[in-house]
Amino acid sequence: MALDNASTEIVLQPALQDDTSTNSAPYRDHELENLLHQLFVLQDLGRNGLLEERELVLLNRKIAIAHYGEDINKEELTMKYQELFRTRLAEGDEQRAVPYARFRCYMLDVLDELDSDRDAQLNIVEQFIAEASLGRALFHAPGLRSDSDISFLSTITKPADEKWR
Repeated sequence: MALDNASTEIVLQPALQDDTSTNSAPYRDHELENLLHQLFVLQDLGRNGLLEERELVLLNRKIAIAHYGEDINKEELTMKYQELFRTRLAEGDEQRAVPYARFRCYMLDVLDELDSDRDAQLNIVEQFIAEASLGRALFHAPGLRSDSDISFLSTITKPADEKWR
């Protein structure tokens, strides 16, 4: 199933209102906001409007395989992204999914930590989008599938069918 244009359009106010935390960041610019939303959609493997810890771990495992091969330490990688999710994205160990608004605040913090220049931030997010796209494509690579991937295969379309590539 291909992502339709409606699922990649950014709607700022409702997305910000869905997050009841006080972590809302002010709107910056449309281009950055659109890229952040695209990145969120790509990382939301289950297409339920929430980024889950499991999705973050599995997608980053695929990205690591693309960079370093299949001999990566999957246990170490899992612990790294679980820790990142629990300490930087979620409000606590009990929360296993975050809405776009929380993801957005986290990403704006990350971007500010990496580089304060707007153009550099756009380039960084574009690179993250490219990596997430590659990671999603690897869910369909026959030799790289794992049992943990099966639940997402129906929600991750094959790369040739995806409009966001």
